[in-house]
Amino acid sequence: MSYVPTPTRSIEALNHSLPLNVHTHSDYPEVNAFVDSLWDAYLQAAFPAPKGIGKRPKTPRKQVFKTLLLDLYVNWCTDPTLCTGISFDKKYYKANPRVNGLYIPESIIPMTKFLIEEGLLYYKGGVFVPGNPTDNKTSRIWPTAKLIDYFKSATFTPKSISLHKNKEVIIIRDKDNRIMNYKDEDFSHEPLVQWRKDLHAYNELLTNSFIDAGPLEEPIFKRLQPDGSERIIARVHDKYKFIRRTFSRGSTQYNGRYNGGWWESINEEERAGILINDLDTVEIDYSSMHPMILYGMEGKVPPTGDIYELAPLMGLDTKTQRKWIKFLVLFAINAKTEKDAFSAFRKEERLAQDGVGKLTNSELSVLLEAFKKRHPDIAHLMGKDKGIECMRIDSDITHEVVKHFTERRRPILTVHDSYIIPFDHTGELRSEMEKAFKKRFGFKPNLTQEFRGMDEARMLMRDPLTTFDPMKGVKRTKRTNGYRKRWKEFREWIDSK
Repeated sequence: MSYVPTPTRSIEALNHSLPLNVHTHSDYPEVNAFVDSLWDAYLQAAFPAPKGIGKRPKTPRKQVFKTLLLDLYVNWCTDPTLCTGISFDKKYYKANPRVNGLYIPESIIPMTKFLIEEGLLYYKGGVFVPGNPTDNKTSRIWPTAKLIDYFKSATFTPKSISLHKNKEVIIIRDKDNRIMNYKDEDFSHEPLVQWRKDLHAYNELLTNSFIDAGPLEEPIFKRLQPDGSERIIARVHDKYKFIRRTFSRGSTQYNGRYNGGWWESINEEERAGILINDLDTVEIDYSSMHPMILYGMEGKVPPTGDIYELAPLMGLDTKTQRKWIKFLVLFAINAKTEKDAFSAFRKEERLAQDGVGKLTNSELSVLLEAFKKRHPDIAHLMGKDKGIECMRIDSDITHEVVKHFTERRRPILTVHDSYIIPFDHTGELRSEMEKAFKKRFGFKPNLTQEFRGMDEARMLMRDPLTTFDPMKGVKRTKRTNGYRKRWKEFREWIDSK
């Protein structure tokens, strides 16, 4: 039974939404013809082009409508039950090119209301909660059966729709976490132009690469909630393959990590199912990345072996102790004080089953002091808010690694300090990760991976001293019918370009 839209929706259905993406765009002729037909039929008379002398809007009105229509279409194709969140606050559409690269103006508000009056959209007003902005909700819109009939007649697919080239890829947030409308000259000490060029090349590569999860019948990842319901945590969709570098605290000295990929929202076990251009993948990560960076920042070489391994403490078993030490140290690197680190440790959901919420500061101090005693060269950096500086360094390393593979047209995915690559380039990735880190600090990092790459297996097969089956460590990912259909559609799209 097909979905039939209704004019009213439950709170749960209204929350099942995605915000309007003001950078949705397409230059395909068939898309433009589709937009023109609806513009001429409904909006041309009501929203004529301005005449006479005067200031013209940066974005023509038909372009505003095009952005709105195409984003509604993409959302409907993604999930017919999805709502689109849209702000009816004029301040939202202020000309900040770092947020609104197409300069979508406030005229989108009366245009949306007109489409509601014309019976093309359903609407539910937003909610404003004074004094508690986290509870605010934007208005929700969704297509009526009338608009859906137009969508069904479209001669193109969402693959013909992408994000406009004006969407900013270098984001700098201020101390209140708001996106800054910065000027490049204010950060002339950084190669912003080159960073943008590199990121645009990387995003173009991702756009033309098939990135999916073989075990998924439907392209969504869900989490079971305490009340028994399921919540979508990630959608495998082209809308979530656009990568940016985001800096913090109004400065390029802090953060700078890559973000925006849907694969960042799932866990390591789920990421093992990722396929790139229908090839199995291997994930390799820098082990103990931030403690290693702290050693590098101090001009020191870390001791060999597991950096989190300590003599037995508090009667803990080896596995539990290492896990606790790792979490505690990472919190201490990021926190402004050790007490803040202890508080964050007790609240960590991934440790809840260990009962850490009952641990006192004195007990946690025993663990942290033991780590500091074993690592005196970086002990003074615990509880000193160094994590955000480490992120800037690991993001620079990531940029170098990604640039290497982008220039060779080999798609690679990033998850903070780990990387996912098709399994026939595993050795090359390890080499580039080691090279980028050693170039920065002068010593080799520790790398870890769960699965063996096909290229590594082939090398072992050629080695006469190999006494085991190298293929036993090579992953073979299950591919569902839903996945195979998406792969087929992607190949057809590539062939049609």
